[in-house]
Amino acid sequence: MGATALKRSEFDSRAGFSESRLLTIWGGISRTRKGMSGSIMIISNQSRTRFLLQRKDDTHPRPELRGKLCLFGGAIESSEHPAETLDREVTEEFSHPDAAELLISNSKPWRIFPTLLDRKIIHHVGFVFETVLGDLHFQKLEKLCFQSAIVTEGIPYSVSREELLDLLGQPEEFIFGHEEILAEYCARRALFE
Repeated sequence: MGATALKRSEFDSRAGFSESRLLTIWGGISRTRKGMSGSIMIISNQSRTRFLLQRKDDTHPRPELRGKLCLFGGAIESSEHPAETLDREVTEEFSHPDAAELLISNSKPWRIFPTLLDRKIIHHVGFVFETVLGDLHFQKLEKLCFQSAIVTEGIPYSVSREELLDLLGQPEEFIFGHEEILAEYCARRALFE
C-alpha cells in the first residue's frame, strides 16, 4: 500500500467517517460557490516549540490575501481525496523533493475542521494533517526554506511557540480561519501552558 493510500485509510478511520460520508462532506462543499474544502498541514518540531507557516506574497492572485499567514496546503480538486490533495500541494509548494517527501511521509491526519459563516452555514472544511519532525530534521527544513528558497508559493515564516501564541490573538493576520485551527491545535496539545 502506497503512502497516500495508507494515509487515506488512516484519515478515514481516525476521522470516523466512511468514504461515502467524506465524499458528501468535501465533494458537496468543494463544488459549491458557498464554500470550499482543502487539505492543510501543521508543521512543527518534535517538542512543538517551532512552527513553519506560510505568508502569502505580493504575487498571490487575491490581493486581500497578500501578506496574510496560513498553513501549507490548498484546495481539494474534484474527486480528489484529502490525502492526495496534501501530497499534491506539498509537492507544488516545496521545490526540493527531499523536503516534500519528508513532510508527506511524516504527515498524520489530525482532524476535520469546518469553518462556519455566520454560525450557520459551513463556509469551508479544512482536512488538517499534523507533521511533527525531529528537531534536527526541522532545523534542516528551516535552513532549506530560508537559504535555498525551496518554497515556491508564498514566503516561509518560522515562529516559536510563544510567537505563534501571540499571533493567535491577531486573527486579521491569517486567512480562512487558520488561526482558529492553530488555536485549537495548541489547546489540544496543551501548548498554552
